[in-house]
Amino acid sequence: MSITCIIIDDDEITRRYLTKYVDEFEDLQLVAVCESGEEARKIMEQQEIDLIFLDVQLPGITGFELIDGLKVAPKVILISSSSQYGIQAFEHEVSDYLHKPISLERFERAVLKVKKELQNFGKSVPSHRYLYVKKGSAYVKVDLKDILWIEAYADYVIIKTPQQSYIIHSTMKGMEKRLPNDEFKRIHRSYIVRWDKIDAIEDMTVVIGRKLIPIGGTYRREFKQYLKYVS
Repeated sequence: MSITCIIIDDDEITRRYLTKYVDEFEDLQLVAVCESGEEARKIMEQQEIDLIFLDVQLPGITGFELIDGLKVAPKVILISSSSQYGIQAFEHEVSDYLHKPISLERFERAVLKVKKELQNFGKSVPSHRYLYVKKGSAYVKVDLKDILWIEAYADYVIIKTPQQSYIIHSTMKGMEKRLPNDEFKRIHRSYIVRWDKIDAIEDMTVVIGRKLIPIGGTYRREFKQYLKYVS
């Protein structure tokens, strides 16, 4: 099995030794070595990539912002000189999290883990039933079953639950990738709703409690088809 990969790191020394490490594996096909997320994103828009070795702190967009903005999410081995991004790495469901400097042995374990995940792709794998969202200086666990809807808010999203709202730095596409699509549906460019929280549907408007959420024109056909499927 050939695995296409990209190295994304603004540190030249890290790029060099990661390139040497990749060369140790015959089934890793190195497509590019990039210094920024923007550079890597352009490549991934043109070619399908299976795996990215991604530094967190990059010039321009961060590693996490790059992940959130991708239409198709590759496997991610996160790289950082700090251990403070553990919760965010978990939130983004990365395959592994490596601390610099990285030994060849540790690198190999991460690659083997990705190979196993790719081999198991399509098999039944339990998904996370919760999200960790930042609130102040802490990360709070939010059960998926408690989410009513998610709303776009500039460069952030608002996660609404019956008890309170959480504002996190993410995109709507990023949220879609993190949520089970049989439970959550995007019905508008600015809204994702949890299906079993819908109280009524009136004139292409979803009602959840006192909240009225419009169904966007580009989402109406898919929404109607899904409505027939679950009815």
